Amino acid sequence: MDQDKLRKLLTNDGYIALAFNRYQRFKQSNTYDEQYKYDILSDLNEYFTGLEITEDNVVEVVKYVEKANPSKGFFAFWTDLSDLNEYANEKPEEVARLLNNLYFNNNDSIEQRINHFRQTGKAHNSKIRLGGALFGYLLAAYNYNQYPIYKDGVLDYIKESFNINVKSGLVSENYQFYYDILQVVHDYFQEQGYSLTILDVQDFFFCLTSYDKLKVESAVDFIYKEAVDLAAFSKDDEKFLAKIHKCNRDVLNDLRKRYQQGTKVNKIRYQLIDQILNGETVNLEQFEQIKNEISEENEKNILRNWNNFKILFQFHYQPIQRKVEFELANIHKAISDLEHFEDHEFVEGDVINGFNWNRNLGGSSTWVAVYPNSKVSHKEAAQLYLAIDKEGVKYGVLHGTEHPQHGERDIETDTDLTKFTFEKMKEKYESVYPRFIQDNEVDFDGELSSDFDNVFDSVEQAEWVFNFASQSLSELGIESPGNPKAAVSFPSKKKFHVDFGRWLIFSTTRDRNKSIQVAVALLYKDVKDTNYKTELFTQYDEKAQVALTYLPFEDFKSNEDLHESHHQALQVALSEFKNYNKSPYRKSNNPTLESAVFDQNLRKKVLVEGLNDEEPEVTENIVEIPTIDFKQELTVNNLYFENKELILKQVKTALENGKHIILTGPPGTGKSKLAKAICNSYGAQFKMKTATSDWFTYETMGGYRPNIDGTLSFQPGLFLNCFKDGQTNQPINKWLIIDEMNRADIDKAFGSLFSALTGDSIELNFQSDSARQINLLPQEDETSVVPNDYEYMIPNDWRLIGTMNTLDKASLYEMSYAFMRRFAFIPVGVPKDINDEMVELYLNKWGVTNYSYTSVLTFIWQQINDIRQIGPAIVEDIAKYTAIDGDFTSAIILYVLPQFEGLLDQDILEFINRISQVDQINEDELKSFAEDFFHVKV
Repeated sequence: MDQDKLRKLLTNDGYIALAFNRYQRFKQSNTYDEQYKYDILSDLNEYFTGLEITEDNVVEVVKYVEKANPSKGFFAFWTDLSDLNEYANEKPEEVARLLNNLYFNNNDSIEQRINHFRQTGKAHNSKIRLGGALFGYLLAAYNYNQYPIYKDGVLDYIKESFNINVKSGLVSENYQFYYDILQVVHDYFQEQGYSLTILDVQDFFFCLTSYDKLKVESAVDFIYKEAVDLAAFSKDDEKFLAKIHKCNRDVLNDLRKRYQQGTKVNKIRYQLIDQILNGETVNLEQFEQIKNEISEENEKNILRNWNNFKILFQFHYQPIQRKVEFELANIHKAISDLEHFEDHEFVEGDVINGFNWNRNLGGSSTWVAVYPNSKVSHKEAAQLYLAIDKEGVKYGVLHGTEHPQHGERDIETDTDLTKFTFEKMKEKYESVYPRFIQDNEVDFDGELSSDFDNVFDSVEQAEWVFNFASQSLSELGIESPGNPKAAVSFPSKKKFHVDFGRWLIFSTTRDRNKSIQVAVALLYKDVKDTNYKTELFTQYDEKAQVALTYLPFEDFKSNEDLHESHHQALQVALSEFKNYNKSPYRKSNNPTLESAVFDQNLRKKVLVEGLNDEEPEVTENIVEIPTIDFKQELTVNNLYFENKELILKQVKTALENGKHIILTGPPGTGKSKLAKAICNSYGAQFKMKTATSDWFTYETMGGYRPNIDGTLSFQPGLFLNCFKDGQTNQPINKWLIIDEMNRADIDKAFGSLFSALTGDSIELNFQSDSARQINLLPQEDETSVVPNDYEYMIPNDWRLIGTMNTLDKASLYEMSYAFMRRFAFIPVGVPKDINDEMVELYLNKWGVTNYSYTSVLTFIWQQINDIRQIGPAIVEDIAKYTAIDGDFTSAIILYVLPQFEGLLDQDILEFINRISQVDQINEDELKSFAEDFFHVKV
């Protein structure tokens, strides 16, 4: 890409300067954790100073570089370094020559030097792995003032953030382009008076990619700047008009094409742009004349709802709209990902409203709202809300227009943006968290407070349980609240627990059938021959064995023999803990419930009015492993597939038979939405991630990460976090959706999960904080576990759902047979019979009403699928884009032609010729785009 164009894309909107200011402050914060890069690379640069690389020392040089690669935040993949090491051992003279050429050949570009290195290496061993990260590391190790370390993910983020439409290419091409970007930014900051190395620029972009603090603060600064500008323009038409005259000519040309066939207001816009591009200066009086002339062409007053700001808004906003929405999406995701909310599932990407949120007419405010996926719409939810306008940034909890408490809010406003920080925002959201949770809960009818719906059926039943708990504690010598040897707890409001010493002696909860069951300490000899589930507390021959026994509430309530067994079990407990001073569960004690056990008057009040005190955390003796009922009907609403019944049958059959699934198909067929809908139908919690080539077992399984005191602790990765709550160590069953699965190097990223999925127990090469080896275990016949920090149990009902874009499968990582046989591959194709009736059905699903171009849309979809299969999602984009003015030419350029990458030139031109028979298509404009984008000779 031309350097001037690249510089404009990177610097023209002012974002990069604002972000760099925030980055300088960020480097001084405790969150910044990248100093190790400078330390390691400084040592390496010193090592290479004056070093002559020869065939005699090249193996030593490569090993030195390999050893310096950090385990946390590694610069290059270990597999690539291992392959280079092996290459150096086998051909030291050749590798020495390649490294010298890489470092000292100033006649060739970086791209040429890297490409030469790779081609030579591949000639030696076609399977050798020499990726972009490796070359970034090798070059930075030699001179980090000149060469940056490299990650594909950072380059992808830069391109998306700054709307740089350059496709990924060869390893050498990608690094060269990455280097060019960093060099342009380096030179720009040098002109601003900063003294930087290329590593400083790399660190800036890496932090911008990786740290939510820097992302959010930079995004807020940028959007606030735009809000202030738009607010000023809304009050001053002359100032706004003057700004339009200074717009980028390429932008104005694009808008002129967009409005060329426009009517009414769009015709006014076209006339204004046309005169500006022809070199004329249009003042406010002349602009009013243009408006009046075009208004008179229409019978109705077309300007009734249009002031000058609304007419001119798109000229200013269109060039920055994508950037504003990208940064708002970063803010939305950062709020959703706050650690305080990690156990909650939110609607992804909704609501994100740019400055055009008010019916696309334009304004000077923008906002995002995060709300639970249990709600149909943000309108009926209590929302985690953030808005930006000329007054500053506002954040907190806000109730939607259809919520019973609409109008209520707890919002903090920062009018001085220099004082806004990610930490302040996070602290505010954490402070409103209880209200956010409470106001999104559904209240149930009945005399019993909804607080106790998960543990009792009625006040009468609860009374019996409290009386029984009081009697049991009395037999243990506890006659009043406050005794540290006992605890009464209410974990997650789903279980009522009474503990003594280290034992759970009595508990109530609901079983899978929603019936109340008890867990009670009984003598094992009294229940060993029953069908009740038991868990032994004692294993000593000289003592009576006591077992925690699970049985229906009514079975226990009416059985006097079991009551006597419980009485005898309590005597064993009394002996077992006679020297015990304090139960470890005392920290989870709920004082209100404990008092209610002994005070009947308080008990009545609590059971009817509920708890007002904060619920304490709890660590339980034995915890059930969450399950999924696969026998329930699989339903998918608000999604349409031509062969929907067959797809759902295949999904249900595969999941019931223990298979994980991969949904395959062309782009836009709804694979990702279907994956989420499957999880929701089964009531399964899920996490969704998009695979990347950077994935390694560190990201997926876990690894050691440094603590503040310099020690290392094992931190679970993406997969292990699906099986266990990181705070309580309790088992969870969170399904995993991996979007674009074949973008990852499967064998490298998934590692030992393969073996565990086939029923093998795996011992990882890490230790927990309790100094026990980390184990990954299949559930098999287990139904419950004792929580600990070293065992991760894969539930029998856990499933992994992948999606795979079949258009990419030839160019991305291949899947081994060993991997594929663990999955059922389910095709999600495009409709075979595309007609007006079917398109109308889709339009209704998409909420596109009164659409005037159904037949045109049908015809274009048919022609697209003759060339390359695409799904309804891309057609939805076309429909929504063309709903207002029928600009199919722009829609085809934006959404369709980029999908034709890799097709023959003649096929692309044939497609353009076919659709050009449509009145709404500008054939010359499409061919011009194809000539520029695909280098097609027209």
